[in-house]
Amino acid sequence: MPIVYLNKNIGETPKELIDKYKQANGVKKASYCGRLDPMASGLMIVLTEEDCKLQNKFQSTSKTYKFNIIVGISTDSHDPLNDNIKLYKEYINLDELTELISKKYNGKIKQNYPLCSSYAIDVGFHKKIPLWEAFKNKIITTDYDLPYKFINVSNFKVLESKIINDNDLFDEFMSDINKVSDINDNFGKKEALEFYSNKKNNNYQVISCQVSGSSGTYVRGLVRDIGKDLNKNCIVHRISRISIY
Repeated sequence: MPIVYLNKNIGETPKELIDKYKQANGVKKASYCGRLDPMASGLMIVLTEEDCKLQNKFQSTSKTYKFNIIVGISTDSHDPLNDNIKLYKEYINLDELTELISKKYNGKIKQNYPLCSSYAIDVGFHKKIPLWEAFKNKIITTDYDLPYKFINVSNFKVLESKIINDNDLFDEFMSDINKVSDINDNFGKKEALEFYSNKKNNNYQVISCQVSGSSGTYVRGLVRDIGKDLNKNCIVHRISRISIY
């Protein structure tokens, strides 16, 4: 069978997407190349049957993403789905952001894995578990020295900036979070929904961006680091992978 490009919806895990495709098309074996978080959407390469052996060939593909930076919110996961949410009244100067991107987020950069990611770490007794699981079980804390890798970033663009009231923004958050299966409640779905239902009539800056990154680029990591560089609290919302090349 040919290589398949599927569109993952918000709320789905890559496994759920593949299982649905296998059932609908009578496929016995399938694997994906390049995961997406449940809160993200967009293109995924899926290999089927004997083509699953070619996975290494497709693991090094680069991707382009669109996403929103939400200014004035912090979470441990760097997206809305979390049980530790804090709110701030702050904004980013777009000229400063554009200058920072051109100087620091272009070309080869060092990126620490997000705390709530699937990267596996050694926790002793010859056992490795994902960072998110180690954090959830309090094996590590937010002070943990996160592992890193080098990635290549290009064509980082600021597309738009607007102000949105939390009546609308938090409704978007809850709509997306409700699409995540309860069995995947690793980061506090219930707590997040309860928090966002308590709207405070605050306004938040939403900056729409686009970026291309080499294999293994975490958009959540880019937004986390930009916030640190500008001394602002930021999360990412509605990551969408729009191309693979």
